[in-house]
Amino acid sequence: MDASPSTIVDIPEDILKKIFSYVDQYKGLKACSCVCRRWKVMSDHIFKIREQYLRRGINLQWRRLWMAYSDDGKMAALSFRQYRIACYLQGSVYVIGGFTKDQTLYNDIWKFDLSSRQWKHVLFVGELTLPTIGSTLVPYKHFLIQFGGCKADCCRNPYGDSYVLLSNDLSIYNVKQNTCSVKRDISAPKLACHSASVVGDLMIIFGGINSAALCDGRVHVFDIKQEKWFTPFIKGRSPEARFLHSQVVVDDKHLLIIGGRNSSGCILNDVWLLILGEEWEWKIVTCSNCEMYQPFYPQHFCCAVGDKVYLINCYGSNTLKRNPETLSRFMNPSSRASDSWDLIHFPKDRLTNFTLKSLIGIIMCRDVIGELRLNMKRSRSILVMNLSDLLKDFSVRYEIVESRTALPLFTEFFLTIKAEGELIFLGGSEISATRTKIMNSSSVVESSLGICTPTEAVLNQLKEFRMRKNVTSTALILKIDHCSQELICEELIENCSIENINEALLEDEPRFVLLCRRTQHSDGRVSFPFVLIFVSPSGCIPEVQILYAGSVRFVRELVKANNVSEYTVFVFIVIREIDELTDDLIDTNLHRTRLEFKATNDRVCAQYSTDAFQDLKRFEKLLGTLMRNMASREK
Repeated sequence: MDASPSTIVDIPEDILKKIFSYVDQYKGLKACSCVCRRWKVMSDHIFKIREQYLRRGINLQWRRLWMAYSDDGKMAALSFRQYRIACYLQGSVYVIGGFTKDQTLYNDIWKFDLSSRQWKHVLFVGELTLPTIGSTLVPYKHFLIQFGGCKADCCRNPYGDSYVLLSNDLSIYNVKQNTCSVKRDISAPKLACHSASVVGDLMIIFGGINSAALCDGRVHVFDIKQEKWFTPFIKGRSPEARFLHSQVVVDDKHLLIIGGRNSSGCILNDVWLLILGEEWEWKIVTCSNCEMYQPFYPQHFCCAVGDKVYLINCYGSNTLKRNPETLSRFMNPSSRASDSWDLIHFPKDRLTNFTLKSLIGIIMCRDVIGELRLNMKRSRSILVMNLSDLLKDFSVRYEIVESRTALPLFTEFFLTIKAEGELIFLGGSEISATRTKIMNSSSVVESSLGICTPTEAVLNQLKEFRMRKNVTSTALILKIDHCSQELICEELIENCSIENINEALLEDEPRFVLLCRRTQHSDGRVSFPFVLIFVSPSGCIPEVQILYAGSVRFVRELVKANNVSEYTVFVFIVIREIDELTDDLIDTNLHRTRLEFKATNDRVCAQYSTDAFQDLKRFEKLLGTLMRNMASREK
């Protein structure tokens, strides 16, 4: 008697758990949880594991989420910007405004879907506040609330000595209804470079810079439901006035204020706790292992994950080794060397009030920056603040968690956003010894297996491979480095045959083969179609197979973006054994693809012909009408 056929419901739990571990936690797990009760329990379990791993710092690794790496701009959507604001809401990262490298300021809204990895320009209905720099953006239910900032008229030097035009406008964007409105209240404070967070129905703002170019040390509160501003009375000694600090929500009764910079330009490393309730109170927090906290820049955007706070772009004592001379030049910008350069570079004609006494106008030397960037590039350590004893004795301690991959390159004015089970690191200005280059990339740290990222060498080799003047078949073999998860070129085979490619492949390692194959047609024409072959032998390690399988779509889109035009035949083939790769297999797939390509072109041409015929009929009808009108006028 024949056994009943197996279905996906019969998959063992361990295998199903392994499969679910590679499903995205935004739309993927949500869709899986709607299938049946078993899948819902499994989806919730995977989601909890990811949150626990990130909170405990287990199996962390960085991977590039999106990068505008194509020259023609096909892969890019959001222009290169700095000083923009962003936050996470309902599976997407929303980005508002920004300052481009040609010194153009925007106030538009962009949305990055974390499930599809796609940008979308949000065309809303209503009014948004004027372009500003140094404002804040916080989520509240299905709303995004933007407040404050420096107006466009003085944004040529947004962090200079004079802040004469600050904004106190409050913009509210409704994500569900796609509408935006601006609320103007004369009682609202005018601030820039402040911090904001939402606790319950209150938006709590601390610090920042006021119109007098002085740091503000007060707490301002906006009641979102009643739409009223007020300044609460707070007991205890207040922290020093500051800006460019971090504000972290511990729970619905406690807020943390971390670091920043004061009016004299000194970097602060103190931590303060704001207790909310019937009576608000300030408490200073004692820190253990303070020697680990060595902020390279005051703006580091802390992210709270459970009882830990991740401090990105801060160096731990065991990850960065500075000599006393370098540290002295770093912490004392007034001791300027002959080969020094400005940290923030603007054209000289617009640098009217940017001096050594500017609030964040730090002057650094090339060797200092070079040393710090080199250590950062090699470092895989992330500084974490442990809050387990915060509410007991008002103390925290710094710890180091190791990442499996290197951290993203150091940038200034970057953004770090907490999402579902991962941290999103968005862009910033890459520090160079000659200029500040705006980065437009997104990285993510998570505790799951990542997709490969292309190196600059691979991108250049793909472009050279496309531009080659081939006479015979040529193959480019690509592989993924297991440690760094980077896509690299393994070998370039010229004047190759299928036998040469089979000899270059391994029986226990997957590979991607990009083949530019010489094809002789029956009418004498010669063409060179592109064939991407994914070779995944059955004897490979499961983890390696999953790594390559998860990168198939990315590699395919990467090859198509760099090597294939709309008039080029492109074939994608998947084989499980090396012996399956034959000339007949390639010819069969090429023939089928050409038929589909020809059928598509025929449909397009037929549609064009139909449209042209209809246009001709309409023209003849119009011409006849004109002739009749002219005849009637002559009579």
